[in-house]
Amino acid sequence: MKLIVGLGNLGKQYDHTRHNIGFAVADELARRWQAGEWKESREALYVEHRAPEKVFLIKPTTYMNASGRAVGAWAHFYNISPEDVVVIQDDMDMAVGQTRIRKGGSSGGHNGIKSTIAALGTEDFLRFKVGIGHPEHNQEAVIGHVLHPFVGEQKKLIDQAVQDMASAVELWLQGDLETAMQKYNKKAPKKEKLATIACFGDSLVQGFPFGPESSWLATVEKLTGMHLLNYGQCGECCDEILYRLRETPVPGAVQFVLFMGGMNDLLQSRSVDMIMEDMQQAASWCMAKHYKFCLVLPWLCADAALNEKVQKLRTGMQATFKHMTLLDLERAFAKSATGPATTAASGADVTGTAGGKDAGTADSAAGTAGAAARTPFFLDGVHPTAATYDLLGKYAAPVLKKWARR
Repeated sequence: MKLIVGLGNLGKQYDHTRHNIGFAVADELARRWQAGEWKESREALYVEHRAPEKVFLIKPTTYMNASGRAVGAWAHFYNISPEDVVVIQDDMDMAVGQTRIRKGGSSGGHNGIKSTIAALGTEDFLRFKVGIGHPEHNQEAVIGHVLHPFVGEQKKLIDQAVQDMASAVELWLQGDLETAMQKYNKKAPKKEKLATIACFGDSLVQGFPFGPESSWLATVEKLTGMHLLNYGQCGECCDEILYRLRETPVPGAVQFVLFMGGMNDLLQSRSVDMIMEDMQQAASWCMAKHYKFCLVLPWLCADAALNEKVQKLRTGMQATFKHMTLLDLERAFAKSATGPATTAASGADVTGTAGGKDAGTADSAAGTAGAAARTPFFLDGVHPTAATYDLLGKYAAPVLKKWARR
């Protein structure tokens, strides 16, 4: 008789979080085995399986820190020896998606394992581990980290790790632990050195009125793992953004600078030539400091009159900075299923090459007839809704990551 334990916390608020990897693998095994509905007994949800001997697959309902109560109850009731127990757990000391099978050893600070050791009276049982990574630079962020879901590339790694650990458990049930260990004891992947980008701009960088934590840059950071330092300030024109760029001390890790402005300038009737002169000075300063520079094109909004000015600025930027790296977030609206049909993608997509001859015409269409259709995207015609900031960030994330890798 075998006992397989997936560690986690019961409740919808904990579904798909880092600490619930054990539950995720248990659910995958139950699915593969077509084990039916989970039943409840001895402080755990359970299903049964034969492979060919009887197997109990359980998910403790005690919450993580008291998992041992359920493990001990099942092991003692059915007289299952520790060598026939497998515990599936998350491990912060392993890279995200890394897998490892280990017999014995200390708890490593994992409260679920600590509780299980106490309940079984021994450390000699198998642990099937999935790495969830450790919160960088902040030891106090552990609780928030383990109760946070995976996103982006990390979710893909975890989805594969869940499949791998389920397959490893099945190999163990077939009596082939050695093959399982050879196949699934994976070395930590080589850690990619992620970019640190200093982002200067106005309220559209700052995330007004929600704040930096809800800006499109926050979505990019969440999806890519890159470090985006938000130096956005509400109400600033490009000359003020340029001043802050020159005067703000940034960390030594910064190699990239993102610059976005122009909307406040237009609202305050500054000329396109003056705006682009400030942008040119920003680019030259970054080049002299050996920063890689990305200029963000302003997107069209829900104000038709303002869009005529925005379109003129976009066209001027595309012509003047055609050999520079440009990020055109206008494309995010074109990709949105609910976006206006007249929205067209134009300009550079951090390729350094501006759009073709029809770019100005496409912008003009979106700036007049399309303005009213953009109303749902904006709070006041100019500032995006929280959902729009997220939409912009989701579009920008892979584009900026590609730029930074270059």
